Amino acid sequence: MTAKTRLRSGVSDVALNAAHDATPDSSSRVIKPRPQRFLSAEDLRDRGINYSRVQLWRLIKTGEFPRPVQLSRQRSAWREADIDEWMATRPLAVGKSEAA
Repeated sequence: MTAKTRLRSGVSDVALNAAHDATPDSSSRVIKPRPQRFLSAEDLRDRGINYSRVQLWRLIKTGEFPRPVQLSRQRSAWREADIDEWMATRPLAVGKSEAA
């Protein structure tokens, strides 16, 4: 807003500064959710999910893996949040025991 526009609309610099000072502090700001991202089968492999496409579909069919979202007629992908949630429920890898 230019100075001429402010004067014409009756808004003074003092009023603008007062409005700016009245904004809530950073502790009461609403945190915007992260934009939704989609992951391809290749992206899943990059995250360490090395199942074949057939195995993925078997797991999806039994409800053991998140369903993908149809992005277009020939393209589907998984929501990143669904995959992150699924990965959080997986047990940690178990290494060979030192005693053996």
